[in-house]
Amino acid sequence: MHVMREWGGIVDRETLVNRAVLNCVHFVRQYIYFLHMADQREDFEETVLTYIHNNFIDMAILGWSHLFGNHNDDLHYRKICLDADEFKVQMLKELELDDEGWKGYWHEVQTFRNKRVAHLEVVPDVIVPDLDLAYRSVAFYYGHFIAGLKENPKFVAYPDSLDEFSNNRDSKYFGHIRSIVRAV
Repeated sequence: MHVMREWGGIVDRETLVNRAVLNCVHFVRQYIYFLHMADQREDFEETVLTYIHNNFIDMAILGWSHLFGNHNDDLHYRKICLDADEFKVQMLKELELDDEGWKGYWHEVQTFRNKRVAHLEVVPDVIVPDLDLAYRSVAFYYGHFIAGLKENPKFVAYPDSLDEFSNNRDSKYFGHIRSIVRAV
């Protein structure tokens, strides 16, 4: 059995994978909210809406970074994949990227995280990463683990894919955003 130390206790691999899958779902929520807020930007009359919009991207970037950013993060794919090298090969194939393309994207996301989210640096322009690629990499991550996790009856409620999850909640999340924009 593969175990990891966490907060002074022992966490089994299933618990760790469950946490990683939940992180994927949280990423998708933030991503969908971010997209719907972007669609409403012309209605932003209050600064608070810009803050809300920015927080969605910041949280999405943090979620992605747990899975792909810092190799020491407990949820990083290199920590929980049984064959991390094969995982990366298959992911890059799915994303239609080579290793250099991935490194460039990784650097772009980490730069945004480091300069805008985790450590505030006053810089004139920080490029907002393409979250579509982040979504596709998180969807691959989720897909890699979900079937095995759902073998345990307590996890059968998870959707089979993140596309299924996002499609089922898209209109609900759009309604949330419209309500926020109207309320402000």
